[in-house]
Amino acid sequence: MKLSRILILCLCLAGVPALFTACGSKEEKGTVLPPPPPDVPDDPDDPDDPQGPDDPDDPPSDADQERLARLGQTPMTVAYFTEYTPESVFPTLEDVRCFTHINVGHARFKNPKTGDGGLEIKSPGPDYMRRLASYKSSYPELKLLLFIGGWGKNADGFSEMAKNDEKRALFCSECVRLCDEYGLDGVDLDWEYPTYAAKTYESSGSIYYNGADPADKKNFTTLVKDLREALGKDRIISFAASSDDYHSANYMEYKEVLQWVDYINVMTYSMGDPYPQDPSKQRHNSPLYTSPRFNNARGGADCIEGYHNEQGIPYDRMNYGIGFYGHGDDNVYPSSVSYTYAREALEKGTVKGKSVAGYNIRWWDEPSKSCYLGDAVGTMYASYEDVESIGYRVAYLKEKGMLGCLVWEYREDDADGTLRKALRNLMLGLDPGANPGSDPGNDPGNDPGTDSGTATDLGKDATANCYIVKEAGAYKFKAVRGNSATSVGSVASVELLWETASGMITKLSYDGGYVCFSTPDLLVCGNALVAAKSSSGQVLWSWHIWIPKTNPTADTYRLATLPVMSRNLGALDDTAASGTASADSYGLYYQWGRKDPFRTSGFTTGGAMSTAQSYAAPTTFSAVSGDWNASADGDLWGDKSGAKTINDPCPPGYRMPKREEVIAFTTDNSGLPNWSVNEGARSYTVGTPAQAYPLAGYLETDGSYVNSATSLIWNAHHDGDVPAKAYCQWISGGTSKKTQHNKARGGSVRCVSETAEPFENQPGMPVMGGYTRKVWSSSSDMNEISGLCFSTDKTFMWGVGDGGHLYKISNLDGSVDGLTVSEGLSHDSFYGGQYWSESSQAYKDYWFDLEDITMDPATGDLYLAYEPKRVVRIKSPYTTVEKKLFDVEEAANMGNSGMEGIAWHKGNLYLGAQSGATLWEYTVSGTKRSKIQLGTVAPGITEVGGLCYDAETDLLWVADSEAFKLFVFDGDVTELKAVYDISFIGNPESVLVDHQRSCVWVGDD
Repeated sequence: MKLSRILILCLCLAGVPALFTACGSKEEKGTVLPPPPPDVPDDPDDPDDPQGPDDPDDPPSDADQERLARLGQTPMTVAYFTEYTPESVFPTLEDVRCFTHINVGHARFKNPKTGDGGLEIKSPGPDYMRRLASYKSSYPELKLLLFIGGWGKNADGFSEMAKNDEKRALFCSECVRLCDEYGLDGVDLDWEYPTYAAKTYESSGSIYYNGADPADKKNFTTLVKDLREALGKDRIISFAASSDDYHSANYMEYKEVLQWVDYINVMTYSMGDPYPQDPSKQRHNSPLYTSPRFNNARGGADCIEGYHNEQGIPYDRMNYGIGFYGHGDDNVYPSSVSYTYAREALEKGTVKGKSVAGYNIRWWDEPSKSCYLGDAVGTMYASYEDVESIGYRVAYLKEKGMLGCLVWEYREDDADGTLRKALRNLMLGLDPGANPGSDPGNDPGNDPGTDSGTATDLGKDATANCYIVKEAGAYKFKAVRGNSATSVGSVASVELLWETASGMITKLSYDGGYVCFSTPDLLVCGNALVAAKSSSGQVLWSWHIWIPKTNPTADTYRLATLPVMSRNLGALDDTAASGTASADSYGLYYQWGRKDPFRTSGFTTGGAMSTAQSYAAPTTFSAVSGDWNASADGDLWGDKSGAKTINDPCPPGYRMPKREEVIAFTTDNSGLPNWSVNEGARSYTVGTPAQAYPLAGYLETDGSYVNSATSLIWNAHHDGDVPAKAYCQWISGGTSKKTQHNKARGGSVRCVSETAEPFENQPGMPVMGGYTRKVWSSSSDMNEISGLCFSTDKTFMWGVGDGGHLYKISNLDGSVDGLTVSEGLSHDSFYGGQYWSESSQAYKDYWFDLEDITMDPATGDLYLAYEPKRVVRIKSPYTTVEKKLFDVEEAANMGNSGMEGIAWHKGNLYLGAQSGATLWEYTVSGTKRSKIQLGTVAPGITEVGGLCYDAETDLLWVADSEAFKLFVFDGDVTELKAVYDISFIGNPESVLVDHQRSCVWVGDD
């Protein structure tokens, strides 16, 4: 292209000269808490009462004091947690706080038939134990016990071990070892049962019986005595007891073993199956009482009374067994019916997608205080437990003064944690649907609330969908939509939808247009979601309350054009602070464009929804393959407008980043020297100085949590060609790349500051001065100046331009002379060939599009960058051109945004491209040494338009013709040293440092 004016600008930089390079442009239904059952409590003065008529003034015995010290929290709520638990429902800290004790396992004998060789825990049990133990840092009152054994084949090995002194000693030492290794507080023995050869049905159809011996009964007593001696007085011992052994005591010497055991877990479940083909045989899985309608021989109350009255076991040494599951008929329903299945049956008429319509009517059996699923005439097809039935069982155990309850098992609850949360509340004496605070008296559902007149306004400076709380106190924010001034509507009530740590919010109310809440005096860290509701109970809007452990607004720099928040949105700690990434540093997860966060579990799933519907369903994950948004809105996070939207999930002062603003997360960084993955620590680092980021996993489009060494970090840009997808940085398998993913996936969010922080040049860098212009007329045949370098004696500059032009630019201290041909070379030396012109319907000549030039200072050889990919050499004395020294194939894929810069660097060549502000280092023989996206080091750089390495100062100068800046790096390109504004230049595509004249030359094409 012929230009009428070609100019070179000399920027006078006072101080130490610098090197510069750059590149060119380019219900379940409602339930109520039941009343206590009508049983009459035991007479406290009955001399036969095993609890005895102890004088209340008598001090507890030493043994009782030791036991109470071991137990920790009472009343107890014990959950069994197995290796069968899917990763997708692994408990959050909020889930764990529903329980006082967790029995985790299983542990089993390595050699079941001989009972020796030690114990083993099958994967993922060891990982689960460590992760549950990690919650103790936030929930130190939690007790974790190793449970050993199970039914049938899983209990094999106990009988052979217990009868042999050496094997028994090994078993006890193994229990101590495992407790020490995993930080456990005791052992729960699940030998089902001494003296009884329990059977297991193999997949082959055969029956397997575990070992049994009539001597097991006494051997069990010896075993727990030895185990107590091994574990000492600080660890807990419990065991699982059958629901039908109280009357005959065939299995254990109950009163004897209580000398060594802290309590027993009575398994008041698995007491019957539905038989729809024969109603006379139908039985509940876990009735509280017997019923004339159903054929159970006993109820849970019978079991407890039997152990108490016939075996002499005090109520406060027993836990009542509550099933989070029931039994199906193994035809219409599966043989085991979790609460998740029961909810699906009630709400959708299916179980795992199979229709159960007509057999999914919820029936209540009043005599047994039990619910079940049946047909129109009440025939049972599946038994299960719900909030109402559990309420009666809790009322019973509390009325009897029992130690507490146990749950088999954690994974049978639904994703919302309906049963575990209701059970926690019931044990605390609250309504089952309440949101308890840090103690039973702090219930935000019943508290009069915080006075908006005295509360700190979190949205005083700006409103948002997320608010950060850093210290205990009373707070408020306007009930408006995100960062707007638009009211959410007529608010009838406010509600705590979920919290990751029980007791984060102790008061919650609506007062004078404000949502008000308080925290306990001792701040509980975590995340919570609060909602404003209409009189009909519809969610009008919801807000995320974020209470981190450390300051989340300590911004990091040099990863984007704006400061970046130091952690993922919702993370309690940042990875850099903790060293190794953990659940606390992962943060929360967002479907692209939605304002409300999700945890790894504890939510419902549904289909596609509109934006308005998403506001009303903040706890519903849209489980679709593609875009969750039925209206396909591509600007929910402000990509087009560039401004913060009402859907933006970030707190005041922060917003979702646009794609070009987070350069470190919108480039392919695989193999870069300044980017690394540590999968063991679940983190990766990027930028200089290095910033650590967690491999936080993500939520798949079906809502399942993928906890592998991956991370998906959304930005605000959506894919215009594939509207169901949006852009993110995807880290997996040790590589990082910019890509698109389905908007329904749940990814991490890293907010950027709404305020740009000015970059300050490092000490010793030059300061911007004045400039002079040297202009050529078009008659000189200088089409453009896209590259510059000095001659060996620095008496003139070499320049290159479009159309295969090589220039000698001399008389630098006076008027500038430009020559288009050098010694021995003609214009045709850069002739490339011919191409067919459709517009002219003729063949036309084309010459190399030369973009930059550099020199080997030792030999004087010139090296030229020819777009899009070729490196050309002209060896001194410049008589011939090596038209192909080597090609940079990666640049070839960038087309007209390919190679734009070249600079000699310590015997090698720096090569720069417009696309992605990419910089390579190659040997002169064509071997690639490294590749880097300059945006990972210099926020704001968009491309490389020209390069210059200054060996005197070991600095690399980069001209960016799109950002209109000069960027200065250290010679190895690990740190940004300075940035200069050259917006007064039309199209800066070349740069050259001149120490003799204390200036920098910039060529404008």
